[in-house]
Amino acid sequence: MSAQPEAKAEADAEPAKPDEARPLSEEEEKILEGVKSYLEEKDFGEVSNIMLIKFVRGYYHETPRLEKTCEILEKALIFRRDNHIDDLLERKGEAAAEFSKTCWPYHVHGRDRLGHPVYYEQTGKVDVNRLLKDYTLDLVKEYHLCMMETMDRLKAQISEETNNRTYKHIVVLDLEGFGFSHCSKTFYSQTKSLIDIDQFFYPESLVRLYIINAPFVFRALWAVVKIWVDPLTRARVFVLKGSAFLAEMKKWVDDDQIPTYYGGDCKIVDCPCREGSFEDIDRINKEKKT
Repeated sequence: MSAQPEAKAEADAEPAKPDEARPLSEEEEKILEGVKSYLEEKDFGEVSNIMLIKFVRGYYHETPRLEKTCEILEKALIFRRDNHIDDLLERKGEAAAEFSKTCWPYHVHGRDRLGHPVYYEQTGKVDVNRLLKDYTLDLVKEYHLCMMETMDRLKAQISEETNNRTYKHIVVLDLEGFGFSHCSKTFYSQTKSLIDIDQFFYPESLVRLYIINAPFVFRALWAVVKIWVDPLTRARVFVLKGSAFLAEMKKWVDDDQIPTYYGGDCKIVDCPCREGSFEDIDRINKEKKT
């Protein structure tokens, strides 16, 4: 029996692709060529095409578009050169991983249906006292840059695996445990520095950002923080309560790609998420002292 037209059409349909995989528009191609011509006169070495496309698309609202895109991109490339970002993971990767285990916990788990990786951060468990006592702002920035570089390498790998240009990811910020120490001027000044890094040096990296388990005290901080966030990025931020988070995630991410501690059904036997949560920071710090 032959397939029904609807079923055949569905079978023949191409798999869904991330939005960033779409071909460049005629205007984007023109801006991209202009950016490449501009860089030919500079000494930045090889710059990946994906990075150029992110800046071309990320600053489409600037005028004059080509001049502003080149100006902002050049600042980013100078930053990368002066801070040796290209080999940062090789130099600081292990220390950054230890930092994430003992002070500022995060984890990458699964992909959405379009192939975007999902980054989970337990911001409410950031050990603010230890952070301010043991780490300089420059060091915190370096470790944050390590995380962003790790995400970029992962997305480059996904692009190669799927043959779909993928340069965005989903972010989940879990604020359980978030308190007044996280609202201190020193801590949120550091937070602003990290937001600036993401906005200016890693444009077009965010699909959506979900803030969950946000206590009342967070509202006061968010009223300040959101002013620093570019309006285009701000439109991708959602503060969700209770079960609304899991329902929202399931619109984009399959159950087996969601950690068990957030209500998903991860099937990976040795995945840390099956143990209930991220590694216990208090336990790790206690063991390090003994």
